[in-house]
Amino acid sequence: MSDTGSVMPFFLSEVDNNADFCHRILFISIYGSSCNLFLFLCYTVSMKKVIVDIDNTLWDFASVLWERMRKINPGVPAPEEWTLFDFWRQYCSPREFYTIIKGIHCEQDRFNPYSDAKEFLASLSRLGFYIIIASHREKGTLEPTIKWLEKNDLIFHEVHLSHDKTVLFNDCWAVVDDSPFILDKALELQVLGAGLRVPWNKNGKYMLFDSLAEIYNFLNDKERAISTLTS
Repeated sequence: MSDTGSVMPFFLSEVDNNADFCHRILFISIYGSSCNLFLFLCYTVSMKKVIVDIDNTLWDFASVLWERMRKINPGVPAPEEWTLFDFWRQYCSPREFYTIIKGIHCEQDRFNPYSDAKEFLASLSRLGFYIIIASHREKGTLEPTIKWLEKNDLIFHEVHLSHDKTVLFNDCWAVVDDSPFILDKALELQVLGAGLRVPWNKNGKYMLFDSLAEIYNFLNDKERAISTLTS
């Protein structure tokens, strides 16, 4: 569910494929007050933002992707052998690959999140983090994405769907993602990065863990250390 409180609206974002920027839709009409909007903006500015990926971070996307790719090419190896992020190029065309991915994302609410995903996001929220769910998804998959998050009580403040999550990095505190490219970019920009350990990201210099609980402990320790230094 969205963790918006009594006076806070929330943002939903998606990318218009014909534009180079992200359209953000602000739901404020139900609050009926510019004062409430001002309070919300002050609230979000004061919070540390954490960008959290969906696929292979909050749920086992790879297994479903493998199952569907095998219908096109039975020779596709199991996810345990996906040592390259773009491994798929050897087994299907870009059009086939992205059609499969969009189909999965449109059916998102059929799939279960990782068992510790709900508690991971809830714990971040309790620490006072502003949670941005960011996923590399096509326009039109926003509704099933939000439906899945709310159906599984996965707390969030904002949803950002685009082909470039790095546009969010300028004012974020941490990034949780499985992509080696995203984690490398976070490292380059001196943004705290962490992810679940998978075959395609194991050779990076970023922090990897075996569970979301471990990632939470890592972020919590970093937050405490920073708070101690600045207090």
